[in-house]
Amino acid sequence: MDGGKRNSSDWIKAGVAGLLWSCAFAPLQCEPAAWLAPALLLWATAAAPKRAFRLGLAAGAAHFFTSLCWLLYIPVAGSNIVGWVALSGYCSLYPALWAAFCWWLFPGKPESAGAEVAAMTWRQRLGWGASCAVAWVAMECLRGWVITGFPWNYLGGSQLDWTSLAMLAQFTGVLGVSLVVAWGSVGGLLVFWRWRQQDRFEPALLKDLAGPVALLLLALGLGQWALSQPLAERRGFLKIALVQPAIPQTVLWNVNDPVSQSNRFEHMMNLSDRAVGKEPDLLVWPEASLPPFWVLNPTNVIRRMGQLEQALAEQGVWRVWGADTATNNVPYNSAVL
Repeated sequence: MDGGKRNSSDWIKAGVAGLLWSCAFAPLQCEPAAWLAPALLLWATAAAPKRAFRLGLAAGAAHFFTSLCWLLYIPVAGSNIVGWVALSGYCSLYPALWAAFCWWLFPGKPESAGAEVAAMTWRQRLGWGASCAVAWVAMECLRGWVITGFPWNYLGGSQLDWTSLAMLAQFTGVLGVSLVVAWGSVGGLLVFWRWRQQDRFEPALLKDLAGPVALLLLALGLGQWALSQPLAERRGFLKIALVQPAIPQTVLWNVNDPVSQSNRFEHMMNLSDRAVGKEPDLLVWPEASLPPFWVLNPTNVIRRMGQLEQALAEQGVWRVWGADTATNNVPYNSAVL
């Protein structure tokens, strides 16, 4: 294959890898796609670190621009597109860095990865595969922390329907599940490369799955143990009233319209009054339930809130409300009891 055709096919492979990665999450929620994603990313980016970074950026863009397209449903003309492009582009940097790191760590020439893998010792293959999996978890961890973090579409989050595996999160968090999936994926790629190189399948090739399978069995064992534990004994009864006003997005974002925001406030208060009439022990309001008070009639706000506060106090009802708070000048979306 000449250089031009190979160059084009590499970008196509990167795009396909990113799109298949998206298939692991909503709306398709195809769990097996998650087990293929890291392997396909490595296969598509097999090149020197600088080129691997560029190909990884393309794969990341294909994934995040498709999996984050729900941002376009935010009814703020222009801003939704800017937010979608900016966030998707930023998140694409992480798989690019992962691909560059993995191929920088590779003990051979990435361009001939199949032959190089076949020539490596089992310990080298095990070490490189495990390192790639740990690097994947580090990539997700950083994405969930840097610049306040965006922990969206973690690889482990795609395995919710595999309950025994998902329960590993009780001990390690979702990143532990990501580690199991990522190592299994890279281990499968190593087996595939050696199979192609030998042009025949031998059971001995499966030795490269020893580490990933051992980790998977440990994860499943811990998950099954967690599922087998008896539920805690019932020690009391708590009646909870959950208020869900189902505010349309167009109203939620149109905060400068006093009419729609006033109707929103009245609807929320009416539902709360009905809920308190059921004599609950706890009243829970959802996130962003109240409109900005500056667009409302202050007299009406004081009256309605005062009536609700009085009813809650008389019945001894606790409440959980969403609130914007700040600590050391850092804003937080908080819940207040």
